[in-house]
Amino acid sequence: MLGNDVFIFKYDAVIIAHNSVPIVTNLQATNMNEGCGGHDQKCKCQETAVSIKDRSTTVHMQGQGTSGTGTSLDFQCEFDLTFANKESCHCVMHWDSPLVGADSWSVS
Repeated sequence: MLGNDVFIFKYDAVIIAHNSVPIVTNLQATNMNEGCGGHDQKCKCQETAVSIKDRSTTVHMQGQGTSGTGTSLDFQCEFDLTFANKESCHCVMHWDSPLVGADSWSVS
């Protein structure tokens, strides 16, 4: 990603529960280590859809490298999920696209 090339990463995670719509809370972009603009304004995480019929929630992750620079893109979305049975978990989706080397994607 050199010069004026613009790299944009987009990912939609559709989270489906067995018997109810999963509830997303505390959703935020974190660990914006590389790219994302001068003030981290080019990386975001947001809930974009909730379907009662499909018992699903969609979390959208989007990041853009800093324009006009040779930079990598490294950030993550963190959120908590709660289900009808009151069980919950903390989730992290992490994208790293280094200037040199292989891209990496992880979900935990």
